[in-house]
Amino acid sequence: MLFSKEYLLVAVHTSGALELVLAFILFVIGISLMCSTHYRMALGPPVGSAGGGCLFLALLYPVPAWFAFYASKHHNKFMLLVHIALLSGIAALQLIIGGATYASTFPTYSYDFAETCLGNAYLRNATLETACHAYFQSDEYAGLTLAWQTYFNETLITQTASNMVTLLQDASVCCGLGPPEHCQPDDRPFPSNFPATDATIRRVCASKRGYYPPTPLCYKGGSCAYDYPMGSCGLVGVAGNSMGCAKAFHQYFAATMSTVSIAVMAMTCLPILFALVSLCLLFKRKDEDVLPSITMWPSRARVYVAADIRRMERLDL
Repeated sequence: MLFSKEYLLVAVHTSGALELVLAFILFVIGISLMCSTHYRMALGPPVGSAGGGCLFLALLYPVPAWFAFYASKHHNKFMLLVHIALLSGIAALQLIIGGATYASTFPTYSYDFAETCLGNAYLRNATLETACHAYFQSDEYAGLTLAWQTYFNETLITQTASNMVTLLQDASVCCGLGPPEHCQPDDRPFPSNFPATDATIRRVCASKRGYYPPTPLCYKGGSCAYDYPMGSCGLVGVAGNSMGCAKAFHQYFAATMSTVSIAVMAMTCLPILFALVSLCLLFKRKDEDVLPSITMWPSRARVYVAADIRRMERLDL
């Protein structure tokens, strides 16, 4: 039967092995997030916190795995109780970490508002430009700026480093990070909780009003209408519908982090299932509770010698 004690013992033992697999997966996710400089720049400190949380979970999972191995070997009910309690706590913590990571992917300002602020035609309205000032001064936009400039600097060394950004610009019909012809200087340093780079201030503008510093492919008059464009889009003149890529850039990183956070939360189904299996085994009777089928002192076969046989023959006579 599926819920027989023998099957449940095997299932609990298998759950211990799968918990080690979960620990390895979370360890890989945690290391990847901790080492992903671009994601930590674009989405801020929550990415590093999520990586640290996954590493912490990876260190916790071997503990219930050991209890699962011991409980399945000896059918120890106390160990099963501890296994259930540990898995319940870890699953709850994993849901919290995954949920917090998912919540951190939502932008401070709505994507519709960001799209409005990044459009060249919209910012010709002085009232709207003033309303968008807070968006461009936010730490969220500073992180996107830092990540974009990092990609741009990497492109100067390796041309293929900007492949993702170039495809993003083509797919989103945008060019550069910020709004074209609307550079706003910002002399403040980047937030200290972002990865350190050589950049000392958030945004530098060219001498021409509203223009950005020149790039290798966009340098007319010692300035560029676009905010550090990558690829050939900087060669195209600015039109009324031209816009920056900050919205699409944030969506790219947020989509990946959302997928990771959903996967982390979905994986909590496994420890919950393992806890239920241990709970089923907890109500199974142990072998020691069953009366033995043989006596404590089993009877021994008697060996007869020749003298015994002759004595028995005389008695018969």
